[in-house]
Amino acid sequence: MIIVKLFGEIQHRNRTFFKWGLLYLLLFVLALGLTFFDHRQLMGINIWIKPSKFALSIAIFLFTMAWYNHYLPPGKTLNLYTKVAIIVFLVEILAVFGQAARGVKSHFNISTTTDAMIFQTMGLAITINTLFVLIICFLFFIKKTDLPKPYLWGIRLGMLLFVVFSFEGFIMAQQLSHTVGGSDGTKGVAYLNWSKQYGDLRVAHFIGMHALQIVPITGWLISESNVAMLKKFGTVLIILFAMLYFAFAAYLFLQALHGYPLLSFNNFSFFLFSS
Repeated sequence: MIIVKLFGEIQHRNRTFFKWGLLYLLLFVLALGLTFFDHRQLMGINIWIKPSKFALSIAIFLFTMAWYNHYLPPGKTLNLYTKVAIIVFLVEILAVFGQAARGVKSHFNISTTTDAMIFQTMGLAITINTLFVLIICFLFFIKKTDLPKPYLWGIRLGMLLFVVFSFEGFIMAQQLSHTVGGSDGTKGVAYLNWSKQYGDLRVAHFIGMHALQIVPITGWLISESNVAMLKKFGTVLIILFAMLYFAFAAYLFLQALHGYPLLSFNNFSFFLFSS
């Protein structure tokens, strides 16, 4: 099976990230399972939905970085990052699961000194991780690899976009909310819970950060293609794709910032281009 082969390759590339990634997949399943037994609600959804999303996101991230870091020559930076990432995500998941167990928000929660400290610690931890990704991205610019150029540029640009839209989190933290034009917890898209009524900054945050997977995969597909035009203009095409991807994610960010929900492209487009 493809999944088994993929997991086997990830394990070969970075055994540490592979093992921790599996742990977070188990936590994802655990959190989903808890929704059947613990029916408490927070912000309009079951309290264990958010921990499940975070556990799955961390697992995907660790598997992704295990894959990319293998292309770089071993060194102190990568060894340090492996240790730092484990600590950072332990802090994140303990905070999210712990606050869910208490029945309170993990993000944007400064209602007590303890809650504020937890929120600030999470912010610091994820900032450290983002800065390390930026450093690793820089290594992909200066270190020699045997990767095809479209794939290499896909990794570089995917990481850059990840960093840019990771820092969008500071805007949400500043206003202690991810919703614009209304309060957090309004009716949202299934599971993801993106607001259907107001602007939701999490949409661009999500799309932008997953450039880490989508842009490099596109670069790899271009590199593997037998189409003559793709082979000839592969590097240019992946750069153009990354620019379009950035434009789309930026559009979603501006849309949310002006209070428009995800499925209101026509209304927002009229507003944007008539301003």
